[in-house]
Amino acid sequence: MSVCVKTLNGYTHIVRVGERDSVRHLKESIEERLGMPCEEQRLSFGGNVMDDDYKSISDYGVGPDNSVHMLVQSRSGMCPITFIDKRSFDPAFDYDFTDKDDGGKSFYRGGERHYRPCGWMRRAIKVRGRFVDDEDGRGDKWLGEPGYREKSSEGEWPVSYHGTPKENSDSITTSGYLLSKSWRFKYGRGIYSAPSITTAAGYAKSFPFKGGDYQLVFQNRVCPRDLEKVSAQKTGCGEYWVTKNQDNIRPYGICTRKV
Repeated sequence: MSVCVKTLNGYTHIVRVGERDSVRHLKESIEERLGMPCEEQRLSFGGNVMDDDYKSISDYGVGPDNSVHMLVQSRSGMCPITFIDKRSFDPAFDYDFTDKDDGGKSFYRGGERHYRPCGWMRRAIKVRGRFVDDEDGRGDKWLGEPGYREKSSEGEWPVSYHGTPKENSDSITTSGYLLSKSWRFKYGRGIYSAPSITTAAGYAKSFPFKGGDYQLVFQNRVCPRDLEKVSAQKTGCGEYWVTKNQDNIRPYGICTRKV
């Protein structure tokens, strides 16, 4: 049967489960569909929290085409991003990579190798529907298909990272990158980013929070037609990507970690 999963940001996602499936199975289906870890899902139906993973969803009264509400609760002890308007975020697409290790796995986005931000907490920026550049008028192909996958999807853009001081984060979140605010163009004029978050973190100035120091790095999608690579051999500190048109690099996530 189909169950509607509603998030606080107004999105509704459809997942398929059996009437006697457990709450845990429903959470696993949501994780497969949205990439949201089971441990961070707080589900409720009819005003009742579905807090027993081993009960069946029907024990909570959930039936075909019913709507289950989902809240996201991080267990990672991450630094709250209080310096950015909370309306800019899309929590249904947050993902906790703090305990992830991709090992020998390879991921691809937009035809380029994608290095996931393992060791970081990723907060999603609300970007769906913001751009109109697809034939269908929706403008979301650049993001690719949601959920866990190792291969690229049609029309999506490659992923890059951009390290920056915390003070720049609100304007980048709301307005994107501005060439007028950039001043170092060692490898040509453009917005600089990197396919590896490790490289980008070298430009992320740490900031204090509750006795610890944290870093912030933006996760972006880059138009493949406006992507000039500068080799790690040339930079001496990892591969850079240079995007000449500021509109061709779109921040869609914010990654934080304790250092």
